[in-house]
Amino acid sequence: MRLQSFFAVLFLFISNIFYGQKLSSSFVSVPFEVQTKEIEAKLNQSFNGLIFEDTSFENNELDLLKMKVWKKSDIKLTTKNDTLLFKVPLKIWINKAYEMMYLRSHHQSDFELMFYIGTKIQLNANYTISTKSFVERYEWLKEPTLKVAGVDWNITKWVKDALDKQLTTISTIIDQQAKEQLNFKPMATDLWNEYSKPSLISKEYKAWMLNLPQKIYATPLSIQNNKIYGKLGFDILSHVFVVDSMMPNSPINQIPNLTFLSKIKDTFSLKTQTYIPYNQATTIARRLFIDSTFSFEEGQYQVKVKDIEMYYEEGKMVFKNTLTGSFNGIVYIQGIPYFDSISQKIKLQNIDFQIKTKNLLQKTVAWLFEGKIERKIESNFEMEMKPYIEKSKKETLYALNKEYQKGFFIKGYVIEMKMTYFEAKPDFMETSIETKAAIKAIVDGMYSR
Repeated sequence: MRLQSFFAVLFLFISNIFYGQKLSSSFVSVPFEVQTKEIEAKLNQSFNGLIFEDTSFENNELDLLKMKVWKKSDIKLTTKNDTLLFKVPLKIWINKAYEMMYLRSHHQSDFELMFYIGTKIQLNANYTISTKSFVERYEWLKEPTLKVAGVDWNITKWVKDALDKQLTTISTIIDQQAKEQLNFKPMATDLWNEYSKPSLISKEYKAWMLNLPQKIYATPLSIQNNKIYGKLGFDILSHVFVVDSMMPNSPINQIPNLTFLSKIKDTFSLKTQTYIPYNQATTIARRLFIDSTFSFEEGQYQVKVKDIEMYYEEGKMVFKNTLTGSFNGIVYIQGIPYFDSISQKIKLQNIDFQIKTKNLLQKTVAWLFEGKIERKIESNFEMEMKPYIEKSKKETLYALNKEYQKGFFIKGYVIEMKMTYFEAKPDFMETSIETKAAIKAIVDGMYSR
């Protein structure tokens, strides 16, 4: 059982342990959705009061008009036909000058209207948004009037002509404010920094996983059902370090520009190569086996492990065991480990048992049991990988379903996780784990709650 526990520790590292090996990157796709209510809430928080002011009668081709425009109440944001629709309540004051001969008179009026702006958006390589906006319409909430000689005169038609000339300017101001709130760089930077954080994957064996994003991709944005949808993709290199502690990376603010793809799949298949050097395997084995006692022949003989070393020799994995007790000396257990992909088990075959001792009597006793020990090891050494894969799946599911900060969620699921390859090589043991999964980043409640 302890031998099986030893291999369980080695293959629980569902990550990359690279010691002088050439790293290959993995592609991780992250579909995302942003609720338009988040943009609405942030826009209303940052955009208040006076939004436009024309203080001169002489500008705009001598239009003899002064104007002030305020946001009256909260902007509402909806979607339609891949377009953002802004519903903006405005309060407007105008001061119109009239000239007759050499005389100039001024007349003021205030009124309210609902301003409707449509906006098409496009994500840029630097994470900013390009917009193409248009004035859809406006409707009067309070029609403009002018009091002359105590009588209120409806001047809607005249104001409309003057207002139409300024609507493009007002629309541009609102559009610019919306663009500032639609910067996707903070979300991409959060994802990048989250991936880059060292993660303790084995407290007992002090194994830390460190992912290094290399490149970031994106698809064009789409808009529907009051949400903005898109997909990000990351090229990632992964390492595992066995150290007492690992300092967290300092968060970065500058990430690479986007590379655009026409399509990114919702799911991804992550093939993870694991390289476990024999010196590291020896360190783990010593923690598990030193001072362990083994009995043979119904307790007649007992040996205690004083030291253990693992290495590769002539196509076989070698366990060099220094023993004391009924036998004092060194026992070498050699065998060829292989992976049975159907049963998902690691097994040992072609067992060879050798001893090294100066005591001739103990050497004779050891040889008597050599065949029994070989057969016992070969028939009983079966490392069942499924339980450890299931444990890794649970840990992965936990990491994929968290609120990492207020209003920023990662949700996902693991479709399948299995070992596909195992081989003992001269300098290390190599395994491959294939993980099929899907994740999504959601912005919901970051500003609206």
